[in-house]
Amino acid sequence: MDKNTAIREAEVLRIEASLAAKPHSQPTLANLPATKKTTSSRSARPESSSKQN
Repeated sequence: MDKNTAIREAEVLRIEASLAAKPHSQPTLANLPATKKTTSSRSARPESSSKQN
């Protein structure tokens, strides 16, 4: 499960980076962090916080 979570986080970060490059995708970007936060909250692991920092 740890690997899947890490892969998911990496994918989300990659998607965020791609959208960040496009100014028109701002509305979509607003949805991504919310989904990411929900996933992080579910895991409730300090490792996730350290990774984001």
